[in-house]
Amino acid sequence: MALNDTVQATSMSELNFLWLALAFELMPLIAPAQDASTSSVITTKVRADPGHPLRIGENYPAMSRRLHEEGTCKVKLTVTADGAVRDVSLTLSTGYPRLDQACLDTFIHGGLLPASVDGAPVTTTVEIPTTWKLGPTPPR
Repeated sequence: MALNDTVQATSMSELNFLWLALAFELMPLIAPAQDASTSSVITTKVRADPGHPLRIGENYPAMSRRLHEEGTCKVKLTVTADGAVRDVSLTLSTGYPRLDQACLDTFIHGGLLPASVDGAPVTTTVEIPTTWKLGPTPPR
């Protein structure tokens, strides 16, 4: 799955009405330099690592669910050429500290593959928006 897809996931460990919509609009903030004489450079963006998937929906804070807290946050991070996630910071707050921390926790432990240029991994900084949204409460 490409990170520029919109993902809605229901955590098996959460209540049925809990939905987390995570919109990945990866926008490299630092683009790798390209030689002007190279006519066909093949690049890939930072993407999800299927071997170490992000735990989307599993970390929606219980208190935030009870208080019906929702919002969008943005996380800026660097994925190094060897796949390590570094310099994780919040660039847009949801307005709720619990959701902001859950947003950071989603990415701090990795789960991303580096971008590449002509097949060689490169260090890239990206900003990832994450939308926390609760679904409707099911009838009882």
